[in-house]
Parts: sequence; structure tokens; C-alpha cells
Amino acid sequence: MIPLPDSESRSKNLPGDRFLNTTVLTIISSKLVEEQEESQSTTRKAPKSMGARVFDQMEMDRMNSNNNGTTSLVRIIKLQKWATLEKVMVSGAVDMIPFDDSPLEQRLAGTDRILHLACQFQAPLRIVQLLSDRHPMSMRTLDDDGRYPLHIACARGAKPKVINYMLDACNLAVRWQDKSGKLPLHHLGESWRKGWKTVRNTRTQPEQESMLAVTSMLLFEYPESPIIEDNNETNSIEYAIQSGADIKVVKRMQNESRNSWRRMKKRNESMCHDDLRLSVRSSTASSIDLEEISGLDISMMDERNADFAPGSMPPLPSSLEEFIQSARMA
Repeated sequence: MIPLPDSESRSKNLPGDRFLNTTVLTIISSKLVEEQEESQSTTRKAPKSMGARVFDQMEMDRMNSNNNGTTSLVRIIKLQKWATLEKVMVSGAVDMIPFDDSPLEQRLAGTDRILHLACQFQAPLRIVQLLSDRHPMSMRTLDDDGRYPLHIACARGAKPKVINYMLDACNLAVRWQDKSGKLPLHHLGESWRKGWKTVRNTRTQPEQESMLAVTSMLLFEYPESPIIEDNNETNSIEYAIQSGADIKVVKRMQNESRNSWRRMKKRNESMCHDDLRLSVRSSTASSIDLEEISGLDISMMDERNADFAPGSMPPLPSSLEEFIQSARMA
């Protein structure tokens, strides 16, 4: 700021200096006005949070694209806008948008189904982690078809890192048969290759190596998977062959199947092959068994149910054993 001349200096000014004094006063006045306007502008424009800035940018993008709908978490997932979703989740802007703006009849049954949707649209690992952190029960919730997110991920060509993360988060899912009688390994053999070909994010491994890696992870957690049949009396090896899976994947399943039969035969030398098959089926109760026969609500088969310990199966009613023997007799 330019200082005002004091009275002593003004008294010493000569008449010829009047123009100079007027100029100085004008400059001082303009400086004061500029400083006042700058101060008011700073007060009016308080800095926005990162979440607010991200939300504003999303609204601008929505208007520019002539989208008459609102921006919601579910919409972003369906559009597979993973970079946008990560910004929304990390910045906190997710709290400023609706969860689901779909028509009422098309909305998710609840927030605990969000990972099922993300896996259906082939979300990358970072997105799966963020959604799992925000909705921790989603990883352990069954959908209407009796599937965990792991089942859907295996069917949709998820990367090995995604499968590995999901196995750590919910190990029970690898042993769970959905309403069609399929384990995650069945879904992998049947449609993993088809899903892999449509994954939009960058792939760092060839298809054959990735499928073999996922197969090995599932078999490590549940070696008996290849000998389990679904409701169509088809096992994962048959599905893998039908889908044109690499020979290394098929052989990996076949070797584990052979080893599993040998271990079971050694432990139960008096049992015939068919009895062994029934004993394996009895150890992996499926969604349809528990829901239709025992009357249990499969949507409660998670940590919220105090009677159900993750990683173990609830006690099966005696009628279930009779059903298994009649349904699986080959």
C-alpha cells in the first residue's frame, strides 16, 4: 500500500506540485478499492472439498452429454466408468449421489448386492476393493440365484488378482453350490473364457495363463471341486472341455480330480465309487437344498446370522440326506 503524505510534507509542496499530489491520491484510492474487492472475492469463494469438486465435474459431464437422468453409483458401474468411480469413492463424493436411480422394478435388492453388480460388469481389483470396504457384507451375501460375488466373477472372466482377493475375503464361497448346483469352478469352466474376451481394462497376462492361475487358486482352496456335479449332472471338467479351455486347464482339473478320488478311497476303503460320490455331495450342501428342503433363507447365510459361522456349513436336516441320495444317484 502507498502511504499518504503527512501534513508537514503537504505544507512544503509548491503550487507546481498540485498535479503530482492529485495523481498520488488517485493511485492510492484505486489501490484501496482493488484490495477491498480482492478481500471480498476471497471471502465469497471458499475453497471446495475434493468430493465437492468431483461431484461438480460429474454434473457438468452429465449436462454436456444431455443425460436427463441423475448420476448414481449403480449407473457409474453399469457404464463401466472405473476411473470416475474410483475418484468418487476416494474423494467422498459417493455420499453426494444416490445409490441407485434405476426404475423401481429394476433396482438392486439392497446395497449388499453391489459387488454382484460390479462383478457382472467386470470391475477391476481396485474397484472391488473400494466397494468391499464400503459395503463389507456384500462379499458374503447371496443373490436371488444363490450366488456369491465369487461365482459371478468366475463366470465373467475376472483376473487372477480379483479372484485371489475374493477368496481371501470370503473363503466359504468356493465350496458353495448355487441354485443350479454350480460351484465357482463350474462357472469358470463354462463361461470364464467368454467373459475374459469382453473385459475392457488392460490385461497383463494371456488368456491361457490367467485361466490356469484362477483354476489353480480354486483347486487349492477346494481340491474336490472337479468331482462335484451340478443339477445337470455335469462337472467342471466337462464344462471346460465344452468351452474350449486350454488343455493345461483341463489337465489341471483332471489331475486334481484323480488325486481327490484316491484320497477319498484311501480314507474310506470299504465304500464303493457311487457311495463316495454321494458323500462328496453331502459335504457341499447347495442353495437350492437349503432353501427348498430345510426352509432356510439363503439371504441370511452370512456373518449377520449368529448361528452360521463363516467357513462352515449349518447342520443339515435328515430329509436332506435322503434328497441327496435320490437326486445324485448315477
